[in-house]
Formats: sequence, C-alpha cells, structure tokens
Amino acid sequence: MGYDAKELNTTKYRIVNRESIVRLKHDCHSIVIEKLEEGKVVRIIDKYKKWRQIIWENEDGEECMGWIQNYKLTEFKVPRNK
Repeated sequence: MGYDAKELNTTKYRIVNRESIVRLKHDCHSIVIEKLEEGKVVRIIDKYKKWRQIIWENEDGEECMGWIQNYKLTEFKVPRNK
C-alpha cells in the first residue's frame, strides 16, 4: 500500500525539504511557532507572495498552523512508468 504522489500534490500536500522555522505571520520578523524537521509532511492552505500558510500535526497529535517560505517545500515525486 502506498500513496499516490499526483493526488497528494493536487490536494496541496508537500514535504519540508530542510529544517525550517514556521512563523505566526508571513514575515521574517514574526514570532516563531515551531521548527519543522526535513521530511515532515504538511498541507498548504493559503499563500501570500513567497510564503505558504500550512497546517501540520505536531508531536502531541495537535493540528498546528503557520507560515513558511515556499522554497522550503517540495512536491511529492511522481514515479516514472517503465
């Protein structure tokens, strides 16, 4: 059983591609909410210029929301058909 990468991309799921800081607002001077590790799966719910508003589940299973710069997110790779 696996995941359909194309469907995950279409539904705006992304992978954090490096250790990243998530902020309260779409501003580099905004309060830091949390630090996400590389490989964390998040969902984009909004965007503003180079920022993406995301939701994710923290270690306690709680849903969190904040802003991250778009270059720190990567789409899932769709496997090539052979």
